[in-house]
Amino acid sequence: MNMKQVLSLMAIAGLCSSASAYLFTFEMGLGQDGQQILSYNGVSFENDLGDPWVYLDGQYYNCSSYPSGAWGGAYWINDNVAAWATQNSSYGKIIIDNADATYFEVGYSAYSNFFLEAYDVNDVMVDMDAGGPNLRVPNSNENGPSRLHVDAPSGT
Repeated sequence: MNMKQVLSLMAIAGLCSSASAYLFTFEMGLGQDGQQILSYNGVSFENDLGDPWVYLDGQYYNCSSYPSGAWGGAYWINDNVAAWATQNSSYGKIIIDNADATYFEVGYSAYSNFFLEAYDVNDVMVDMDAGGPNLRVPNSNENGPSRLHVDAPSGT
């Protein structure tokens, strides 16, 4: 596995709508390393090849569990499990079927720049956020995963 490519697509995600808020992690994937993530409450994950993302159990890779720092690896993940868009993909998509969503926030740990883009139902980009490399090693980042945030346009 190419860890630079694998872990640049790790995500812990939170979704909020005007009616209620959702925060989810991928901890239910503990012990399911490499198994497909099909969907969570109207949120699904697919890569540019159309395949589902898979669970990534951090104890088997170059990871550090946040906030404990367990395993001492370069890439931060919250707790024990993250999501991966798979080695052969160029990017991953997070598809939100909840029409009431007003924003999306994701935690990430990346070897290189990381981008979060939001598109409307007509495939027009409505917001984007970007962050730089934030590895525990060699970037001396002891603060855990960074966060990116995108908003839905007002009135939608």
